[in-house]
Amino acid sequence: MQNKKVVITGGAGFIGSNLVDALVDNGFNVHVIDNFSGGKKENVNKKATLHVADIRNLDDISPIIDGAEYVFHLAALPRVQYSIENPVETNDVNIGGTLNVLIASQKGAVKRVVYSASSSAYGDQSKMPLREDMIANPKSPYGLHKYIGELYCKVWSMVHGLETVSLRYFNVYGKTQIPNAVTFQRPPEHLNEWYRAITPASPASIVFRASTHPTSITGWRYNCVEKEYHYTPTKSKCVQIDWHYQPA
Repeated sequence: MQNKKVVITGGAGFIGSNLVDALVDNGFNVHVIDNFSGGKKENVNKKATLHVADIRNLDDISPIIDGAEYVFHLAALPRVQYSIENPVETNDVNIGGTLNVLIASQKGAVKRVVYSASSSAYGDQSKMPLREDMIANPKSPYGLHKYIGELYCKVWSMVHGLETVSLRYFNVYGKTQIPNAVTFQRPPEHLNEWYRAITPASPASIVFRASTHPTSITGWRYNCVEKEYHYTPTKSKCVQIDWHYQPA
């Protein structure tokens, strides 16, 4: 792992910064792309290289991504309500920005892109629990954006041979998250209680396991998720699995 270059878009954000920490600890040469629209500079590990850039600008991000072994694409404008109220801006970031990351990765000879998709792609389903073979049914611009990102990843795998992985995140909680923040319009009280209970000494009491046995789908994959809430270090470990996973 030593000195392999990885790029994380949105690496100053909640999930992204935890992933940065994990990859730095594993000896990677980590580069972060963030414009601080949602993240914070103080979240970024001092051992990572920070690039203040916007994924909507292909010329700016291309030289950063060039030559990377892996790209973890987490940058987005999340939140359902915000996407309803600001459809053009969120479309430009969530769809246009994702396309730019794929183009830059393809031209920069990146081995694999791990894309942060969303469970919002499921929309309303008649059966529970949710399964990967369910037909996507997004009910918001944000859900649509994230699902289109999956399709772009699939197309880039088929047309350009770029390995891509799509992970449909559910709700995540943990270090660097602010309770009652915009992640939830009305955070459930039990989630706030879990958050307040988190300590380095006893995370196991509140960890819900994410599956580490992904399924292969024509060169691009989803990661099975077994519970709705995930403690961030567990999520980071789950995401890391996908840069070296090889289908059977």
